[in-house]
Amino acid sequence: MIPQPVWEALREALASVADAGTECALIGGYAVATWGVPRATFDVDLLLPLEPGRLRAFFRACEARGFDIPEEYRAGWQDRIRDMPLVKVKLFQAGRAITVDVFPVTTEFQRSAFARRQTVALQELDRTVSIVTAADLILFKLLADRPKDRVDVQNVLAVQGVPDEAYLRQWAERLGLRDRLDRALSEAGV
Repeated sequence: MIPQPVWEALREALASVADAGTECALIGGYAVATWGVPRATFDVDLLLPLEPGRLRAFFRACEARGFDIPEEYRAGWQDRIRDMPLVKVKLFQAGRAITVDVFPVTTEFQRSAFARRQTVALQELDRTVSIVTAADLILFKLLADRPKDRVDVQNVLAVQGVPDEAYLRQWAERLGLRDRLDRALSEAGV
């Protein structure tokens, strides 16, 4: 379900993370494919615990591997989803730009999600990778709350049931997502 150019972008993004001397955890479509019903995805989403000032080192590592860094991000601007900063890098593969969304770890929730990450095998890359837990993925998806995120939550709940329910409810309360979580659980019938 994931096109080969996206797998190649993931491979290069993971190499860039290693080249920058840091670690990451996958979120987004790759995490959905691990914990729920796989779906097509055309980008890569990474959670990176970058110390202040280390984002430039990551950008340099990405550029060395052929990524394009849009000028606004290079200049220090960061997009935001809720309270989470976001930067994007792009790799051109097979005539198209594959976007890598990078979420620097800045919030208490992100620190918790990163600390709880798990290692899984990705056969397509013939390697293991770190990925957020199913409960943390649900919380990230509830934060974004786009229609596709709601579908992803339902898919994860269909496969996993309610993962780590006490943790899920605690963070949903702290993040102001209790209504969204209750809605998702009700829709899933769990």
